[in-house]
Amino acid sequence: TKDNYSEVEKLEMSLFREELEYRRDVLKRNIEEGIKQFDIKVHEAKEDKVRVNAEIISAEMRFLLMLREFKLLSKLEMKDHELNSKLKQRKNDMDLIDSEVQNQEKQLKESEHIVEEAQKELKKMSRSFEHLVDSTLKYHDQLLKIFNYNIRKNAKLNEGDEIEVDIATLDVEAVKKMFEAQSMEKEEDACPQGCDPALFEKVLDLRESKMDIVDKINNAQQLKDQIKQQTNSILFKKQGLKTQFDQISKEFDDFQHEKQRHLNELNFSLSLQFHQIQYLESLANFPSNDKL
Repeated sequence: TKDNYSEVEKLEMSLFREELEYRRDVLKRNIEEGIKQFDIKVHEAKEDKVRVNAEIISAEMRFLLMLREFKLLSKLEMKDHELNSKLKQRKNDMDLIDSEVQNQEKQLKESEHIVEEAQKELKKMSRSFEHLVDSTLKYHDQLLKIFNYNIRKNAKLNEGDEIEVDIATLDVEAVKKMFEAQSMEKEEDACPQGCDPALFEKVLDLRESKMDIVDKINNAQQLKDQIKQQTNSILFKKQGLKTQFDQISKEFDDFQHEKQRHLNELNFSLSLQFHQIQYLESLANFPSNDKL
């Protein structure tokens, strides 16, 4: 009994009981805190499970939509590839034409440079003639006329030679040149009276050098005309390719719009969270301003 215990023992027992009660309270609080933390973890795991399931379902719906888009694009891929190939081909053709036009322009500039340089040489030839033949000589004008003839030395027809030409087969320019040539051929490279034959031969030699330059100019001019014709033909061809390129570009743009329209017409699923539905319901139940 308690009466049998001394005061010291009673005090020790009381202290021991208080210590046990304290430990029990601590254990109880720890258990309750552990249970509370466990419930929190379980609740979080439950929310994570719901969220993961929702994400999985959303991913599956997105996958189904992507599968539909893939099937649609696979059907349209051949036409898309065909239009792209046509555009690239026309673009490459126009690039080649641009490169060819640049090459023609380069050749044209070179021909123009040749003509300019040759014209400078002709001026030098004229000055050489003036240095060779004194302007005070009485036969100066005759030698100048002979020098200015655009005809080669010993290029005249022999007497009695005849060439039959059907004028009806020639154009106007060819007939004009033929009569001019015949008119020149009637003139004889005769040494003027009183002129030194050596000087006359020098004039003829100078004219031969001049004719080399004239032939050079004529060849360059013919090349220029030929280049211009080729360039015009190339540019006309490019214009046709540009028209085709624009038509294919328009067809390609229309096809892209059509493809996007088909993509927009695909059915897709939209996932909503429960709180979103609650929000919509709360808005529907909320009184309007007219009822307030």
